Amino acid sequence: MAAWKTTEFASDHVKLVTWNVNGLNAVMGRKDLQKFLKEEDPDVLCLNETKMDEKKLVANKVKEDLLPEKYLHFWNCCKSSSGYAGTAIFSKVKPIDVKFDIGVVEHDLEGRTTTLEFEKFIIVACYVPNAGQKLDRLAYRTKKWDPDFKTYLKSLETTKHKCVILCGDLNVAHQEIDISNPKGNLRSAGFTLEERAEFTNLLNAGFVDSFRKLHPSEAKYSYWNLRSGARATNKGWRLDYFVVTDSLMDAVEESDMLSSVMGSDHCPIKLVITLSKVKAPAGGAAVEKVKAETEKKEEVVATETKTKKTSVKKASTSKIEKKSQEKSAKKEKKSPSSGKKSSAKKGSAKKH
Repeated sequence: MAAWKTTEFASDHVKLVTWNVNGLNAVMGRKDLQKFLKEEDPDVLCLNETKMDEKKLVANKVKEDLLPEKYLHFWNCCKSSSGYAGTAIFSKVKPIDVKFDIGVVEHDLEGRTTTLEFEKFIIVACYVPNAGQKLDRLAYRTKKWDPDFKTYLKSLETTKHKCVILCGDLNVAHQEIDISNPKGNLRSAGFTLEERAEFTNLLNAGFVDSFRKLHPSEAKYSYWNLRSGARATNKGWRLDYFVVTDSLMDAVEESDMLSSVMGSDHCPIKLVITLSKVKAPAGGAAVEKVKAETEKKEEVVATETKTKKTSVKKASTSKIEKKSQEKSAKKEKKSPSSGKKSSAKKGSAKKH
């Protein structure tokens, strides 16, 4: 039986890896990915910048021939152009749910996110849009994508009540320690104040940069410009992350760069977690509490409204009954005098 036919991980220690492969055709053609999967054997592998489309997947028989059978594959290819962006996730375990993109048309054309839900957590493979060499997409990136993507991640937490693991090339070096030449790149895509501020906003929303949390003063990179030979001199950027729901940090065993792995201008990075230590986010309980309180308030308001309507109806009925009684009383008072007059007339008639 293939491993992915079960929804449970084989071990309590789960290894997650993400890698921007800068084109899957090249990295697989050199057998770099196959070698990596055999040696590292991750439980879940997330890929960024696959540059694949459905036609290439079929033509190259990527799904059937080139990848180990123990993995179930999920592909989100770019819809707007061929050979651009794209994400994928390979998993040994069958997910509970799968979601492609974030549900915002403007952001959903380039295959930038793939989301899998497991029993204890949700993992989001993401390739964040680059602001561009001339920063022509900076406004789109920071004013549209970043806020909408943060909303998407928080909605996963609150609707599923599970911890979220965001991973991939997030296209930002958050702090000066995350880039080899901070002063020379202040207006470079990936290190602008605007992009760094949006990443801070994400962390302030209840997420943690797992590597920086475990290694507060260590300078390590995940991307090097191949054209300038930057990898040989280690002049790089830390653009790839495992960002997790804050409560998940108690379950994190390891978060690190796999700097020795070649095959792309990025190196893979990994996260190891202990499943038994994964707890639902505090926000989930809080959401349930608020929901319960809201429902209770609505119930009270509905009861009060119903009671008020009943009281008004009773009061109205009471007034009608009172008026009816008053009319009846008046009639009764008039009835005897009318009778006397009638009798008098009759008596007079008799005397005559």
